[in-house]
Amino acid sequence: MKTKYLAASIIALLLVGCDPEATDTTAKWPIPDGLKDCKIYRLFNSEADAITVVRCPATPTADASTTTAYKSGKTTKTVTVVETTTVDSDPSPTATEAPVAAEPAK
Repeated sequence: MKTKYLAASIIALLLVGCDPEATDTTAKWPIPDGLKDCKIYRLFNSEADAITVVRCPATPTADASTTTAYKSGKTTKTVTVVETTTVDSDPSPTATEAPVAAEPAK
C-alpha cells in the first residue's frame, strides 16, 4: 500500500516539475550599483530546458539591453540585444524643417 502512495507521489512531483515557469532571480545575485535597475530571470520550458535572461532598462546615460544565455550541447550560447535611442541634441529646425511664415492678420 505504501508503495502505491510513494509511486503516486513521485509521478505527481514529476508532472508538476514539467510546467513552464519563469522566476525572478535578481535577489540571488550581488548586483553592483551601476546595474541596480537590471532584472535577472530564469526561464524553464516543459522539457526542463532553461535560459537566463538579464534585462537592463534604458537610463539617461545608457541604452536598454537584454542578454540571454542558454545551453546548446556542451556550450553556453549568449545573445545580447541593445536597444538604442537617438536623442536630437539640437532642437533647431534643419533646412528641410524651415519655419513656416505666419499668415497676415485680417
